[in-house]
Amino acid sequence: MFLKNLLATFNRQPAPTLEDGWHSWDPHPWKHPWLTSNNLRKMRDYSRAFFERELKKTARMDARQLKIGFCGNLANNLYFRGRPLRRAGLDIDIFLHPDDKYVMAHPVWEEFDGVLEGPATLDELEAMGVAVAEVPNVYSRLPDTSDTSVPLPFLREYDKTHFASYVEGPYRGTLSALHAKDVLWGAQATYLAYLANRPYIASQTGGDIWLEAARGDMLGYLQRMAYAKARVFIVSNPWSYAHARRYGLKNLIYLPMTLDETQYCPGHGEARKEWEAISGGDFFVLTTSRLDEKNKGSFLAIEGFAKFAQSCPGARLVAPSWGNDRKQADEAVAKLGIADRVIWLPLSGKAKVRDYLRSADVFIDQFVLGYFGAAGLEAMATGLPVIGRSEVAQYEALCETGAPPILQAEDAQGVTEVLGGLQSNPARRKQVGELTRKWFLENHGSARWIPHHEALLNATAAGHKVDWRRSPLQAAISDEEWAYHHAGLTAAPPFPNYQW
Repeated sequence: MFLKNLLATFNRQPAPTLEDGWHSWDPHPWKHPWLTSNNLRKMRDYSRAFFERELKKTARMDARQLKIGFCGNLANNLYFRGRPLRRAGLDIDIFLHPDDKYVMAHPVWEEFDGVLEGPATLDELEAMGVAVAEVPNVYSRLPDTSDTSVPLPFLREYDKTHFASYVEGPYRGTLSALHAKDVLWGAQATYLAYLANRPYIASQTGGDIWLEAARGDMLGYLQRMAYAKARVFIVSNPWSYAHARRYGLKNLIYLPMTLDETQYCPGHGEARKEWEAISGGDFFVLTTSRLDEKNKGSFLAIEGFAKFAQSCPGARLVAPSWGNDRKQADEAVAKLGIADRVIWLPLSGKAKVRDYLRSADVFIDQFVLGYFGAAGLEAMATGLPVIGRSEVAQYEALCETGAPPILQAEDAQGVTEVLGGLQSNPARRKQVGELTRKWFLENHGSARWIPHHEALLNATAAGHKVDWRRSPLQAAISDEEWAYHHAGLTAAPPFPNYQW
């Protein structure tokens, strides 16, 4: 069944017989056997050569002349890339997933300087009288009152036949607007970029490639189809190659996630004064990821801080008050005797978060997946020392200047020791922060990678073909990989629960 699905997906034969189950499953993609230093170095070098060609053949093109559509914006993943590109003069409209109404998936969240009691939609915020700064050229569900019995004229025959539920009804307006663009970039709902029948680039936000594409039903099939048919599938961390091997994808190129370096930058935060006043503390350890033990290792951070705070009376943990495990976090804090050492933050707009980052002394990231996410990247951009667990060898092989200077901690004792070393040595803390900001600028800073984004958009809009025959991903699946994939599928949770 696995091989049959792959052949049907990538040779565009009639859709396979789909069933309520998993196409494949990987409980820990960071452990995939293909993720060796040798393979990742090959992908780094292959990606560099790819962009040398892209930059050369688009040297006389002006991306500012393009009409660009970014579609899907889970956790502002595409707005992170789009904001500095817009500032550089590119004409980018952002189309949200038509069914994603939460404000945290809207660009206004990046500019919001307020707090909320919990996740809310824009309509709910308006009803509560909460004002948010407008971000122009952002669209949610676009209305289409035309006769839905008439197929959209630009649709492929294959898509009209197999994906009727996605190309009619609520998606009609969005697909029509996307089709009017010169080039698209899709993430989260990557299938919207595919169905719009325009040249497009794909990237992933996390669950879309790990979980949704793993489904054996129509959604999973369409998501894999959308990745495979993109001119280029842009990836920004090592585990994407694990998923590529599982799905049979060959069109991956490494291009780091970027943040606007003029927005995420060092400075003096105003929140520090409030923290000092309400807590009496003088050394602030910040974490901004949701409270989630299974995915983030939140309690490991809490326990490590508690041990450190025993010898540092002025230490305070500043942490978000929301997440799957808030109740358990309260219990852990009480049990460890540090309730008076914790400052709980409300759900805060990203303008507030940037101020928190500039107010803290140290940042604690995640400990489970081995990869930093947006929270860790934001902290590095701000020049904070970052503590966490990362797959150092994988990053060392893939990143432009080697692995990020994340201070490694495998357990609570490790967190305690790293915190102690940073608190007792301000000069070391300053040095690590400066190295972290430098690494960010060289590897994820917007200015460094704007030309690459422009070249990619220009070449894709122009319909330039890519020859993937020399990609390291063309290597045959090894026996070890087959065994790994089989073991993962055998151990998959009941469909469709996203558990690992």
